[in-house]
Amino acid sequence: RDKLVTGVQTCALPIWRLDQLLQPYYERDLAAGTLTREEAVEWMVELAIRLYLPYDVQAITLGGVDADGNPAICEMSRIILEATEEFGEIRDLSVRVNSRTPDDFLQRCARLVLRGGGIPFFFNDDCFIPSLAGRGIALEDARNYAPIGCVELTIPGKANSHAVSGWFNLLRVLELTLFGGCDPLTGDRLLPESPALPELASFDELRKYFDRNVETMAARMIYHCRREERQQGIFGSLPAWSLLTPSCLERGRDITDGGAKYNWHSICLLGVPDTADSLIALKQLLFDGHRVAPGELLDAMKQDFKGNEPLRELLRNRAPKYGNGDDETDRLAAGLSRDFIALMDRWSEPENRIFVHLFSFYLNIYFGENVGAMPDGRHAGEPLAYSLSPHQGRDSEGVTMLLRSLAKQPHREAAGGSAAIIDLHPSLFAGTSGEQRFVALLRGALEMGIGQMQWNVVSAERLEQAKRDPEHYGNIPVRVAGYSQLFKLIPSEIQDHLIARTKHLR
Repeated sequence: RDKLVTGVQTCALPIWRLDQLLQPYYERDLAAGTLTREEAVEWMVELAIRLYLPYDVQAITLGGVDADGNPAICEMSRIILEATEEFGEIRDLSVRVNSRTPDDFLQRCARLVLRGGGIPFFFNDDCFIPSLAGRGIALEDARNYAPIGCVELTIPGKANSHAVSGWFNLLRVLELTLFGGCDPLTGDRLLPESPALPELASFDELRKYFDRNVETMAARMIYHCRREERQQGIFGSLPAWSLLTPSCLERGRDITDGGAKYNWHSICLLGVPDTADSLIALKQLLFDGHRVAPGELLDAMKQDFKGNEPLRELLRNRAPKYGNGDDETDRLAAGLSRDFIALMDRWSEPENRIFVHLFSFYLNIYFGENVGAMPDGRHAGEPLAYSLSPHQGRDSEGVTMLLRSLAKQPHREAAGGSAAIIDLHPSLFAGTSGEQRFVALLRGALEMGIGQMQWNVVSAERLEQAKRDPEHYGNIPVRVAGYSQLFKLIPSEIQDHLIARTKHLR
């Protein structure tokens, strides 16, 4: 329970912007008469077969803009989408989209999404290019961004982006703050001494100590991230990676020794929706409404609300929840993200910046195990919300209100990437106009300024069927976290989380 943060580095094997790489060769061979469009589709299917792995992080990115900012959708973009549909298996496929992306391209994407599996994932250029360019990346390079494997952004061939250096559990910091810096189960002091909840006179005072504790724990995390970076340089070079990074060759330096043009650490911020739900409950029901006594609340949290279900129901049902378009809750959630990004910006250095991912991967499940019951009515050990998506089952006002909540998040400041899974019931897209409805929904989300979206069109009933009888029904593909997978290949605890995430959909 004392694991608030981690300092790790991971690496996927991305292919980057494959359509941009192959388009000149396609045009040459087409003009020479040595290749037809149909044959190009066949070659892309063959490539997918050769690259196929049950867990695929060989990320391919399509679309976006070129170095001058002009739309970069080309025929190879469409060919690769068509080949992905024909291949029929899960691929790690992302598309970069913006307000100028043509409808025919989005409609082809819609056909893939609506068959299930969450492929492709959508990255909003109008958010991420400004976020990167505003943090030291040259504009022409920012326009060439691509995800590494899930949603972590980098500049192909020019960056050492340390994805992911650290994971920060925001909800755990709030839990410790409410108990004066001590673990409520063990009594161990994990943060500097401060007043516990019954000693706090106002919500503003609570925020003061909470914000201080976030900074304290973040400072420890950044220390370990930079320490590990220096150890990597001491203990060994990375020649293969360096040879594949042109700026390392130009500078004659290994990637661990400043060879990359850009160097940054990526930090994942987890628990923003849950923390916002807990804070708004404390503000409205305890400090403003006086409907909850602070001592009683802490005692109930220690007991995981055993014997105090009425209090839990009050917290769950009488305070607003993030994901339903409530302005006060959404502003609070957006402020949590924005404050953390500002903190990382403050600690950034010109040659060693710190970018924030508003992203949890599937670690929201395991980090949730380290947090006890909370003032939002959450039981001890429950998974945290996935990335910027609402806590599972709490978005009760429909997809439009969910998008409103997501749109208030600082996507244009999250240079590491932001993420949300939007779970929708298949009935929403029934009929011949289903694809058009999806395209309209996607365009609305882009115009609202939402950064990265993973659309999961599936019903809880279908997932429950797959869990009961994986041999006959388990081949259903679903969006899990930063990746998609066949349901039968997903660990049981994650299957249960996916079912819980979709049970409220109608």
